Amino acid sequence: GTVDFPAPRSIPSHLVERETDLLQIIRNLNFAIRQIPDETMDGMMRRQWVNEAASTRTELNALWGTLVHEYDAGAYVALRRGEKLTFDDVRACLNIPSG
Repeated sequence: GTVDFPAPRSIPSHLVERETDLLQIIRNLNFAIRQIPDETMDGMMRRQWVNEAASTRTELNALWGTLVHEYDAGAYVALRRGEKLTFDDVRACLNIPSG
């Protein structure tokens, strides 16, 4: 989810934009949670950020499910999730013809 590469053309731009937004929100929250020392952060604020990150991750997973099931973007989603792909999956993500 941290590497930027083009989404399949079959995915509508508004869904690609939403995915980008969700990933950025998660990155920002995770950075804030890691960077601010526990003793300087209000425990309630930390819980709020952790909860927000979790709900954002839930929304992202739902979006990825939509991309897989409605737009046949399984290889793209697997790559975004950091899952292991076959060479053919990578080729498909990069729109490189086989052969």
